[in-house]
Amino acid sequence: MTVKIFDVTDEIKGMQPAVGTNSDLLYQADEFKVRRIGLSPQDEIPPCKMASNVVFYVVAGSAEVSVDGVRNSLCEGSAL
Repeated sequence: MTVKIFDVTDEIKGMQPAVGTNSDLLYQADEFKVRRIGLSPQDEIPPCKMASNVVFYVVAGSAEVSVDGVRNSLCEGSAL
């Protein structure tokens, strides 16, 4: 098994959010991918089914994430 430690400060916070939705692949393994998705205020990711495990981490601001119809509010520095 390959182990990868992510320094959120260096690898994610250092990336500037793009205008609108933008996704950058940071890491990929058979079981999961790590992506940075930059959203401007009021942007949304369309409802979708995930084929692998997903972790949402809020770098700045806040976000609402719906999982199986349940809305979850996240603030800066929190993860789901």
